[in-house]
Amino acid sequence: MSEGPTPRDTPADATPTKPLSDAELATGKATIGRYQIEHVLGRGGMGVVVAARDPELDRRVAVKILVGDARTPEALGAALRREAQALARVTHPNVLSVFDAGVDGTPYLVMQLIEGETLGAYLERTKPPPRDVIALFLQAAHGLAAIHAAGLIHRDFKPSNALVDRAGVVRVSDLGLARIGELAANPATPSPGALDRTKSAIAGTPAYMAPEQFEHMDLTPAADQFSFCIALWEAIFGERPFRGANHEELKNSVRGNAPRDAKTDKLSKHQLQALQRGLSANPSERFPSMNALIAELSPRSKAPLLIGGGVLLAAGATTIAVLAAGSGSTTPADAGAPAVAAVPMLELSDARRLTLTDSCDEFPSIGPDGTIYYDQIFGADQHLMAIDPVSRQSRKLTATKGWDLAPAVSPDGKRIAFLRKTDEAMAAHVADLADLGTAKKIVPGGFRPAWSPDGTSVWAGARKGISRYDAKTLVANRTLELPKGAFPMAAIELPDQRVVVLTKTGTANADGLALYDAGATTSRWLLPPSDERPMDEVLALAPGGGAVLVARYTLTASIEIWRVPLDGGKAVNVSGAAINARKRLALDGKRLVWSDCAEYGTIATLQTTPAGATKFVDLARNRWVDFSPAAIPGTDEVLFVTYRTTNEEIWRMGKGGENPRHVPFGKIELDRITVSHDGKLLAGANDDGLFAGAIDGSTLPIKLAPGGDTTEHNASFSRDNNRVFFESRDGEKDRVAVVAVGGGAATWALPAPSLAPAQSPVEDLLAYLAEAPGGKALERHVMVLDQKTGKSRRLAPELAAYPYRDLRWSPDGKRLLALRRDGMGSELDVATGKVLRTFDVGSDTLLGATYAGDDILVGRWTTAGDIWEAELRETH
Repeated sequence: MSEGPTPRDTPADATPTKPLSDAELATGKATIGRYQIEHVLGRGGMGVVVAARDPELDRRVAVKILVGDARTPEALGAALRREAQALARVTHPNVLSVFDAGVDGTPYLVMQLIEGETLGAYLERTKPPPRDVIALFLQAAHGLAAIHAAGLIHRDFKPSNALVDRAGVVRVSDLGLARIGELAANPATPSPGALDRTKSAIAGTPAYMAPEQFEHMDLTPAADQFSFCIALWEAIFGERPFRGANHEELKNSVRGNAPRDAKTDKLSKHQLQALQRGLSANPSERFPSMNALIAELSPRSKAPLLIGGGVLLAAGATTIAVLAAGSGSTTPADAGAPAVAAVPMLELSDARRLTLTDSCDEFPSIGPDGTIYYDQIFGADQHLMAIDPVSRQSRKLTATKGWDLAPAVSPDGKRIAFLRKTDEAMAAHVADLADLGTAKKIVPGGFRPAWSPDGTSVWAGARKGISRYDAKTLVANRTLELPKGAFPMAAIELPDQRVVVLTKTGTANADGLALYDAGATTSRWLLPPSDERPMDEVLALAPGGGAVLVARYTLTASIEIWRVPLDGGKAVNVSGAAINARKRLALDGKRLVWSDCAEYGTIATLQTTPAGATKFVDLARNRWVDFSPAAIPGTDEVLFVTYRTTNEEIWRMGKGGENPRHVPFGKIELDRITVSHDGKLLAGANDDGLFAGAIDGSTLPIKLAPGGDTTEHNASFSRDNNRVFFESRDGEKDRVAVVAVGGGAATWALPAPSLAPAQSPVEDLLAYLAEAPGGKALERHVMVLDQKTGKSRRLAPELAAYPYRDLRWSPDGKRLLALRRDGMGSELDVATGKVLRTFDVGSDTLLGATYAGDDILVGRWTTAGDIWEAELRETH
């Protein structure tokens, strides 16, 4: 945050500071700090808001000038700096940005200047239907969720503390100002048209306050949830849910009464129930997070969408920044004030869901005849599919055991490139559409293939690099040198032979965008890698050319479509959060097709019913992505991998889900983890390699082995905790290797093919998976090696070979969990080799399991989403 010149702090015994007069503000020559005041935007209980210009950065800003009594400058100034530093951490499209703070005779706060009006004023002016009201408030909810994700609480959310710009994007404003007033212990002036604030130093506006705010209790994000639900109730039904003409009546009303009756014809049943839950007097009975509330309020229909927040403002909306706290109305800005240039927005009409399955339909590609090609998950397998452009019926194109995914049809519609993964690794293939049995392997690697504009070549490759291959001879004719530390995710070759590559730098998500000039092998950045800008696997040429579209995650894990100019211009959000494109976005003229396939994971405990059946109980109610549980020996706690924040992190919690918290492990994101038998070390792997370090984060992890495109990332500590067994590659086969925890050269531990090593905690036994002799792709047997004799034996020989992927020992070394790709699992008796029980987690994939004492915890991983289609146009 810019600090500007040294503030002129006012001493505590100073005489009251006289605020700038209306005449001074109207001259256009007054300054505060380094900011040149242009005109007044609004007034309220805590001061006045003005439009100003920052001469150092040559931009227009909004400045809130706070006023009060003799002690206000010092008290407010100190509080203002602390709050501004916290507020500057929140960067989100639905939150008004804070740039600067200072004291120049009186405290001031510098913020983003918005062309638009308050949410309250917009609702009063346009009187939108309930559906559009909810769309607007959902944007504000995403902003509040981002605020909470930064560890902050708004404390005073209401319609006048949110702004709507000309594109219909809502931004939560006045964040922290109620807190500043509380810290300064300064009674605020009543605001016109609103109930008076309490005369004590309570942060908030009584009409929108939660019960705990009236009681001077420590606040949590649940207080913002209560305020939000009051505001939304008022916007939908025309009155607030609790009666009260003054402070005391409101206090008593919200503490002990249910919300007043409401007409259910304006909301669906689940939306009304969500509002009522958010208005619970007890904070613990509200939703666990704003994200959970968002999920319940979001429409469950196939209705058309508008990009840019669902509502576009009229061109005559007034220019406004942030209102003074407590104000229920605004003062129009000077009509002659310069306006910010309009940003092109993507507008959809007649959005249609083309598939509706219980699995993941992803990576759509449009053929020249209008056929849509995509892939779909079927249990442990993945197949290529096609949607007929006339009948809209889907048909299966492949039925190979394993994974066929990410189809890309050639420009002439005669051939198709795709990825295929079997036990022989992932590789790009190309085939004639008329006969997919002719598929030929181009090159090993997991890069999503893409065609050249003339249809003669296919871009394919792996982490180390990508090349363009002649589709007939399969010989490379152009190779790109990737930026240092970057891996390719997706690519587009333009008609002028420039190439745009979506990259990642070892994190779970894409985070950079590189541009190669025609014929060049090296690139320059359109978007340099940043962990603050995670993106999904979406890369498409924008309408009209000259820019590409990418899909960016927000702090709340929703998706926004951003337009990135190819000339190096500023990237802009052109969709709000209305298109949830996660697995490719395809454009064909005005036709837009995308997949909203998303991943969800929960840690669940296996329980046995009185009838002897098994069931799973999730440890968390939120739709997070939690997976790969690993018990910590000697404790009642487990580690797990999660996306509860934007990127993968390791967290720790009780085996019943209690007290979840982050575990520092450098900045390394791991796919699967394991804990040493003494509970002191943690090891895990990702595409970049195998890592190990102290479980308490006291030392930085070290890299033990390089990564590969096809390893399963399973690892296990030796009994003495001095070595780590892990999966590696020996030519085209998986093979178990071992390396010292301090690093050094790895050696082979088992013959190929072998994978999923698991060391017994009590004996010299190493369990692993071996390829079934003569078996089909991915079919494996569970084996146990006696490390003293060097002899192996098969467990559960009565079972057929299955697509097993992971093994876990019980603490006493008597039982072994064998996990399958299709969500099934078996518990085996190691001594007898018999199957004790089998279970089905009821999801696409069983990703990790662990014994936590006598309990079994599993990672239930589900991918779900459909293919969508809409007409597209660009508006201003």
